[in-house]
Amino acid sequence: MPVLLKNALPAMAAMLMVLVYNLADTFFIGQTHDALQVAAVSLATPVFLIFMAVGTMFGISGTSVILRAMGESRTEYAKKYVLSVCGAV
Repeated sequence: MPVLLKNALPAMAAMLMVLVYNLADTFFIGQTHDALQVAAVSLATPVFLIFMAVGTMFGISGTSVILRAMGESRTEYAKKYVLSVCGAV
């Protein structure tokens, strides 16, 4: 369980910071008194958070695969995995 928290807490902190950043955006855009601009920010935020959650999911799971391979002394597999993931980007 402590290992899960070590991986999850930074991801949760990053998402929290994105929400604070969005709150600031909403505040300053709200100063324009244009409801459409505020609605645009409000609609874009959940989409951005979904992308961020998917990226975090792949990042944590990829790290897990690489570290387990390295723990089993399968460094060639870990290198191939890293190169396949980085090559796909």
